[in-house]
Amino acid sequence: MFSSKAVYDRLIYGKSCDVNLYDGNTQSFDISYINWDEPDKNIWQVTDEFSVERSNGKYARPDIVILVNGIPLVVIECKKSSVDVEEGVKQNVRNWQPDYIPQLFKFTQLAMAMNPETVKYGTAGTKQEFYCKWHEENVQWQEEAAKRYVDDGHITEQDKVIVSMLSKQRLLNLIRFYILYDSGVKKVARYQQFFGVENTMRRIRGEDDCSNRGGVIWHTQGSGKSLTMVMLVKRIIADKEVKNPRFVLVCDRLNLIKQLRDNFVHTGMDPVEATTGRGLVSLLKDSANTLIATTINKFEAAAKARARSQTKMFSSWLTRAIVLIPVSSTT
Repeated sequence: MFSSKAVYDRLIYGKSCDVNLYDGNTQSFDISYINWDEPDKNIWQVTDEFSVERSNGKYARPDIVILVNGIPLVVIECKKSSVDVEEGVKQNVRNWQPDYIPQLFKFTQLAMAMNPETVKYGTAGTKQEFYCKWHEENVQWQEEAAKRYVDDGHITEQDKVIVSMLSKQRLLNLIRFYILYDSGVKKVARYQQFFGVENTMRRIRGEDDCSNRGGVIWHTQGSGKSLTMVMLVKRIIADKEVKNPRFVLVCDRLNLIKQLRDNFVHTGMDPVEATTGRGLVSLLKDSANTLIATTINKFEAAAKARARSQTKMFSSWLTRAIVLIPVSSTT
C-alpha cells in the first residue's frame, strides 16, 4: 500500500518504466501523471458529493473534490453562512482517520473548509488547530479574477480565495513547490511563506526593478523560517532558468546549525557542514556540494586560510552560491 508521501513523490517526479521490445531489447521511458508546466493540458474535473466507501461498508461523501487527470487532489467541505467553518475543518480531520476514508487523503494535497465569509485550508493530516486562512498579496488581481465568475456582482471571501488558491497554475504551484514532509508530517505553506518565496524568485531572476538581487524575508520567532528556506531551495532547484544552483546556509551559532540541518534532513535534503574555514573552502571548491551549512565566523577563517592570490577565487565560488542566513528575532 502506498503511503501519502509515496503518492506525492510519484505525482511530483513521475515514474520510470521499462518495456520489453519484440527484438529482446528493453526501452525505458518516463510517465508523468501531471503536466505541471502546462495546466490546460491536464484533464480537470470537479464533482460534488464524491462517494468514498469506508471499511465498514458505509460511505463518506466530501462536498466537493477537484480531480486532475482523475487524481483527487483537493477536498472541500462547504457550509452555509450560518454554520461555523470549523465544522467543515472537523469533517476533513475526521475523514482522514483510519475508520473513515484515509485512502482518499493519500491523494489529497489541499483540504479546505469554507463558507461564504471564511475559508481555511490545510493538507492531508493537518490538525484542526493548524488550518489557516489565505490572504492574497495582489488584492486587485484577486477581485478582478473573482468578478468573472460571479453573476450578481456580490463577491464573497469564498469567491476570492477560490480564485487565489484553486486557479489552475496557482494550485499546481502550491502542490509542486509548497508541500513538504517534515519528520513524516505533511505540511503546506502559509500564504506568507508562499509570497515570500515567489517574490524571492522574481528577485533572483531579475524580474524586479532592483539592481540588488539580495534581500530579507522577515519572520517572527517560531513562524517557520527554516521551512521557508526549505521551500525556497526546493523552488530554486526546480526552476529551469536557474542553472546548477548552490546554497550556503549561514548561522551565527553552532546550535542553530544543527537545528537548521535537522530541518533540511527531515524534509529529505542533506546539507554538508563546514566545521572549519579550510573545510568551507574545500566544500565550496567541490561543485557536487549543492547545500552547505556553516557558521558566519568560518568565512573569516576561510579567508585567512587562503593566500591573497587565492582570495578572489574563494570570493568567486561564494558569489556563485545563494547564501541563506536565518536570523532569529523575538520582536
